[in-house]
Amino acid sequence: MPNRLTNPNIQFFDNDGKMLEGGKLYFYLTGTTTATDTYTSDTLSVANANPVVLDADGRAGNIFLDPTITYKAVLKTSADVTIWTADPVSHRDSQLVAK
Repeated sequence: MPNRLTNPNIQFFDNDGKMLEGGKLYFYLTGTTTATDTYTSDTLSVANANPVVLDADGRAGNIFLDPTITYKAVLKTSADVTIWTADPVSHRDSQLVAK
């Protein structure tokens, strides 16, 4: 069963500790720059946009990972400046939370 990347209210910040309004969370196949889908629910039926654009509070909303894929996640500012890269990321690494 797919796991949520993290809790649905995760908030991202820039390197100065400010909310990352309009930030972008990209997902790729591990070790590559090949974009790959994450999903809005655990049914994996509706893909998120890639990148997932953060709202005014730096929140991403629901991100569910396909258990058959190992991902690379890249967090960038709204101006596409990289803040961090996490590789590999798999559904086993995600935090399980109650739905």
